[in-house]
Amino acid sequence: SKGYADFLEQMRGWSIVLYSLAVTVLLVGGVGVLSLVLISFSGRRYENGQRKSLGAPDGEILGQFLLEALVLAALGALVGTMGGAALCRALSDFFPYGLVVSRTGLAWGWGSALALAALFGLYPALRAARLSPMEAMP
Repeated sequence: SKGYADFLEQMRGWSIVLYSLAVTVLLVGGVGVLSLVLISFSGRRYENGQRKSLGAPDGEILGQFLLEALVLAALGALVGTMGGAALCRALSDFFPYGLVVSRTGLAWGWGSALALAALFGLYPALRAARLSPMEAMP
């Protein structure tokens, strides 16, 4: 049936567009997380130096900054999930086949967001963990 083949071809085209958009958004979000964690690192440089001078291990400081990056990504993913689901519900009636929120797609999106947050948050976390107390003091 020609109509079904045309539909599948259109879906394939839209999938490519939407996947490209999703990758772009995730990378932009990763850069945003990187920027925020770097700003947090800079703002708390003295505090980190004090903690290091009092014996805080590198792993504890690394974990703190990575956790901060992951929480930022989780909050962003939560807002995006809620907004996207609400938008799909609102616009579903305007599409002949409706709009479906895929649990698998959501899981991939959340997983990708958290993985990218960990990846982009690793650099500032390593910088904070490797900072010597002498470098951090004004």
